[in-house]
Amino acid sequence: MTVRRIHLTGTDLETSALGMGCAPLGSRYSPGQSIRALERALDAGVTWFDVAPAYGAGQAEAILGRFLKGRRDAVQVATKVGLRAPRMGLAKRIALPLARPVVATLKKLRNGGGGTGGNGKPGGGIVNDKLALSPDFIVQTLETSLKALGTDQVDLFLLHEPTPAEVVRDDVLQTLESLRKAGKARHLGVAGSHEAGLAAAATGAYQVVQMADSPDHSAIDAIRAQATAPIGLISHSVFGNAAAQAQAHSRLQSDPALAAAVQGADQVHRLLLWRALASNPDGVVLASLARLDNLADNLAAALLDPAMLDRDPRT
Repeated sequence: MTVRRIHLTGTDLETSALGMGCAPLGSRYSPGQSIRALERALDAGVTWFDVAPAYGAGQAEAILGRFLKGRRDAVQVATKVGLRAPRMGLAKRIALPLARPVVATLKKLRNGGGGTGGNGKPGGGIVNDKLALSPDFIVQTLETSLKALGTDQVDLFLLHEPTPAEVVRDDVLQTLESLRKAGKARHLGVAGSHEAGLAAAATGAYQVVQMADSPDHSAIDAIRAQATAPIGLISHSVFGNAAAQAQAHSRLQSDPALAAAVQGADQVHRLLLWRALASNPDGVVLASLARLDNLADNLAAALLDPAMLDRDPRT
């Protein structure tokens, strides 16, 4: 079995319900390790790959571009504008994949658990610069991304951590629409806070909102309620919410039938992903798939069928 396919609402894109977040490529993992991880994910049926100029200390887009050669038509690619990776010299870029596992372990021991990891969020180890959006910057960023990715078009181009005011600014909207009409971005979106997502949904100008998962599905429902046109939803950071973890653990303890259905070494992890996928049945849920064990666990959760139980895994 492979990952379930979906038609992403608001777009003409058919893709996998489970997407691969590419933030660790080139930073936590070497280019060679990253390419192998991308290949394993594609072999398992994952075709949605989420990247940004800031990811992988600025290397993730180029690594993904290497992987895309000869495969571009088989996958969907999303990239962003708005954050800049920290500047570092060649020596630091070479050393980073070796240092990251050590740093992550030390942080986990110090904090009593992992953080969220990824795009400058707690636990990620890297803080990216938020840049002011301007028409020239938006255009230049996409041109640079297309070159790094080795393609003439991305399937989704998103504003990265914008303010709600930036989301609705006329010059931003006009610039994005010009890039879409030029064929450089098939669809447009916003990746950021819930408030930015609500602003995007209200405009009707964006086809996708990407935001962090929440312990319940109220955030997704609010975006759908605010939308003036059909809109696709992408969620991430499924496993970093302590309240969601506690809620999942409590459900498994009190519901033997659910515990029997959600088998595996880390039942909480699988239930959280299962709930996220059930909450967003026509969207994409991003997860880290770079490590072989993460890929296996997340695939196992993605293959669980919410219809197998007469219950809603979102609550």
